[in-house]
Amino acid sequence: MSLAKKVAVNTIAQLAGKALSTILSAVILSLIARYLQPEKFGFYTIALTILTFVALVADMGSYATTIRDLSQQDDPEKSKKYFGAIASFRFFFSLLIYVLAAVVVFFVPVSPILKLAFSILSLSGFLGSLNQTFVSVLHTNYKMPWAALGEICNRVVVLVLIFFAFTNKLDYSLVFWAASIGMAINLFVCFFSGKKYVTFQKNIFSPLIREFLKDSALLGVATFLASFSGKMDTLMLAFLRKPADVGIYGIALKVFETISLFPSIFVGMMIPSLSQSVITDQQRFKNLSQKTSDLLLIVLLPLVIIFGWGSPLITQIVGGVSFAQSALPMAILSVALIPNFIASLFTFGLISAKKIKVLFWINLALLVICLPLAAFLISQGSVVGAAISNLLLALINFFALRILFKKNIGFLPSFSFLKKLLLPFFIANLTAFILIWATRDLQTSLVGSLIIFGIFSGLISSFYLAVLKKIGLIAFKDRKLTFNF
Repeated sequence: MSLAKKVAVNTIAQLAGKALSTILSAVILSLIARYLQPEKFGFYTIALTILTFVALVADMGSYATTIRDLSQQDDPEKSKKYFGAIASFRFFFSLLIYVLAAVVVFFVPVSPILKLAFSILSLSGFLGSLNQTFVSVLHTNYKMPWAALGEICNRVVVLVLIFFAFTNKLDYSLVFWAASIGMAINLFVCFFSGKKYVTFQKNIFSPLIREFLKDSALLGVATFLASFSGKMDTLMLAFLRKPADVGIYGIALKVFETISLFPSIFVGMMIPSLSQSVITDQQRFKNLSQKTSDLLLIVLLPLVIIFGWGSPLITQIVGGVSFAQSALPMAILSVALIPNFIASLFTFGLISAKKIKVLFWINLALLVICLPLAAFLISQGSVVGAAISNLLLALINFFALRILFKKNIGFLPSFSFLKKLLLPFFIANLTAFILIWATRDLQTSLVGSLIIFGIFSGLISSFYLAVLKKIGLIAFKDRKLTFNF
């Protein structure tokens, strides 16, 4: 099978898997939000936020570094030994980090609910760290359909368990246990589908690992700083406001993270190709970066419209009346999708070119900027202030990475293509406004909101595609979609 076909098959499998997984995740999120209500959902959000940082420490940048290095490795046997050494090291290191984190939180004077949530979810985090290790090898070997299957199995198990708890009014701790059980199923699928690409090593501190950690550890610190900046809105809410406010903002943030999955799939699938071409073929690297940028713009603009204008419908569907205040933060966060994902292209480009020190310094600078910014905006505007701080940080990060990408890589993807999308974007926005205004009296129930959102998103997508076709940016030939740019 050719490389182009492998990439296509893996991308389609991931998109299909993520589409189904996202639907299941949306149902799960709705059940959890309605089951826990704003206050307990706030504690749940805080626990997940802290676990994000623990996961980054456990990962130490190894996921991206592994994909980059294995993509540049031609010898299959060396690849197996390389990955086996990393897998062995990550198992023991992740176990140590998650156990330490659970012990520390147990002795910290915080709410018992938060301690319980963190302790149980730490198991899910540890299993997720191991699972990510095998996903990286599946990613490199273009076997992502197995990863997609594992994730779907995970979501189905979690949904069944939470639905059982919700309908039988069982203890809310089952919500946390469900995540761990689902992740164990996910790991089982990815381990047995990826183990043939691995030769496990007994020596977890081999010379190979020490060499690997030189890049990985620095990238891990850079990624940690970036994530800390990105999660500053949630952390500041937890310190400055009530848990219920964190819960209200948590719904908007969860939806934002779910939407973000789709563009990230495409960018993530391009890492192996970018890593190979940055060394062997600079012109191909430039072409890939430009095409990726153009496709991201095409995909992101309708997502901003659908989840921006549709935010009142989504909050009604996901959380009900208790989470009505989540609509405005969600609309603000949807705008941040564009700078976030174009910036991710710059980030992966710098990683592929081994410019990790650049990422470290820019993320450190962003952390210094975002601390006072988030504190001020949240003290003034609570959940809305948190969303605005997230958007401003995304814009600052985008412009900073744009400058550094140009300086270190030697070229910059052109955004002139954006001019061609202004007309479709304007028409789709106008259509969205009319539809939301015309159906405002029908948006007070779950069923009504579901029906309206289905019609709304379908019509917006259709209008957007129709205008793209009219102005010649896309065409349908022989039942195939082609891009004319």
